[in-house]
Amino acid sequence: MSRESKEYAKALFELSPSKKEKEERLEDLKKTALIMKGNIEKFFTHPEISKEKKKEIIKNDFPDGIFKNFLFVLSDNGRMDQIEDIKTDFENLLLETNKAVKAKVFSKEPLSKDYLSSLKAKLEKKLSKDVDLTNEIDDAILGGIRVEYDSKVLDATINSQFSDLVAKLKE
Repeated sequence: MSRESKEYAKALFELSPSKKEKEERLEDLKKTALIMKGNIEKFFTHPEISKEKKKEIIKNDFPDGIFKNFLFVLSDNGRMDQIEDIKTDFENLLLETNKAVKAKVFSKEPLSKDYLSSLKAKLEKKLSKDVDLTNEIDDAILGGIRVEYDSKVLDATINSQFSDLVAKLKE
């Protein structure tokens, strides 16, 4: 993330006064970031395509409102390629405001809904925050789980236990 993407995210965040509007802007950002992943990003970042043509696409394809104006500003400033970073920064602002944290739990196989619910409850109690928990598969894990949140790692995998054992044996 760049300083610019954080500034744009903050500006859009402040232009969306209610929680509902902030959540709508996040959805707008997610959809736009998804759209931008293909040839559309090349169109918006191509130096020989005029700002007017770029604005015409935005004008025709997005509903009137704050978000459309926000996209005009991004286009004018040549920042459409930062939409993914802006989305991430905006999402982080929303999580901070809602006193929530995003967490990922890595496992060899998909975890059951009951297990994820239990883990989520434990993390929420430990952190005193709402937790948005997602399960990601990591084939390198032999067994157990690894939880990552706020640049922290809770590693209860067999891999880490092996590493600890090897380190102790080398002592």
